[in-house]
Amino acid sequence: MTHSRGCNAEYGKGKNHAGVSLKNGLGLGGVLTSITSCLGSSHIDDSLRNTELMHYFLDFVAPNLVSIEGDYTPPLFRQQVLPWMMQSQLFPKIGILMASVFQAFERGYDAESYPEPLAIKVNVLGMINRAIGSGVYELDDVVRSIMNLAVIEWLWGKEESLVAHLRGLKYLARPADGRPGLSDPMSLGGLMLVDHAVAITYERDLLIHDRNDPQPPHMPNHNIPIPFLSPLLPDLRISFLQSMHALGLTSTAAHTLSRILRLTAMIIEPASASSPGSEPVDPIPTTTIRAIASRLYGLLASAPIEPDLVTQTIQLCALIFTTSISTMQPISALKTEAQSQTLYENILAVGPKRWKEIPGIFLWVLMVASPHPKNPPREVLESGDVTRWELKRKYLVRKMSTALQVISQEDFGLGIAYLRGFWAVQRFVVEGSDGGEWSESEGSP
Repeated sequence: MTHSRGCNAEYGKGKNHAGVSLKNGLGLGGVLTSITSCLGSSHIDDSLRNTELMHYFLDFVAPNLVSIEGDYTPPLFRQQVLPWMMQSQLFPKIGILMASVFQAFERGYDAESYPEPLAIKVNVLGMINRAIGSGVYELDDVVRSIMNLAVIEWLWGKEESLVAHLRGLKYLARPADGRPGLSDPMSLGGLMLVDHAVAITYERDLLIHDRNDPQPPHMPNHNIPIPFLSPLLPDLRISFLQSMHALGLTSTAAHTLSRILRLTAMIIEPASASSPGSEPVDPIPTTTIRAIASRLYGLLASAPIEPDLVTQTIQLCALIFTTSISTMQPISALKTEAQSQTLYENILAVGPKRWKEIPGIFLWVLMVASPHPKNPPREVLESGDVTRWELKRKYLVRKMSTALQVISQEDFGLGIAYLRGFWAVQRFVVEGSDGGEWSESEGSP
């Protein structure tokens, strides 16, 4: 079996050019030498450019993927995640691919058509194809590799290639045809994060997991650190008003987040509205939730604009969020290009130093900001700024990934809970609009 688009097409393209075996570790410098020694026999071209790209991955790409300010690699990533990634025989090539793609985007190029990342991608796909085709491979190794490719496509690439990777991961992760299925806890956790994050970005159903499978509870069984507070949990004990000074929020921002939290709780888990120890309450009717969202939208729309940029950003996200629920339209279908541009500019203007102080709120903001229509809107096409529109969209997705990483590396259960909370609202909107099921093929319009 070949992991591919439809399990055949993507990984069968072109000839396999896996690179030459490492002749000596000295030519690659300390970084690649240490990685290669961990891997045993990894196939990688011993070249100055590969050395440069691997250093770029470790010194620039990795910190930008796991820290909001982009200048820090958390100890957990260095001590656990990176060694886990390095267990893959393909990791050096994938790290080089990430670095090449990142550089292309930083320079304003479309990595999908830029020669260097395309050539490296062909090499990586060929190596995976050959490993699976041989019938002799470590399942965890292949899954780790494909998961990294899926992340690359999510952050920088195209939805079609991303979906192909996720379908391949679904096939490999489940036991079938004598295969035992995936058992590595870190790989399983990574699949859950990626599957939910992609579903949120593209407003679609899960691709790897069955929604009817046993799921972790929406609520972690412990106190949440104040910086990680977010309006995405059905926990009415959370008080943004009590924590507003610790979070550096204005009264308006705290009130807005508290209202969004209560609205979200009605959708995610109606039983959370009852007192501890009481019997679960019946689900709140959709018409009631829509009416409450509509009233909240009215309050937000009539509120004066405050000078604080974080408050403005929270208010705009709340407007978009409540509009989606009250009208039962996906965010990508109703968010205007002007709103998208304002969110993008506000996120940049507030800056990573401030967002780093409130990663839970930042993640919610980015979940609202990230969904976009499949195709650029008319005003973008008329202006000729399609490339800029794509770069902006991918920037927001990368920042969402980073905020999620920051939270998940400190508390994995909390990161999953936030993803499941927002996705539950999206699912409520899509399925409640016509009473039908949210099919796997549905995405942004």
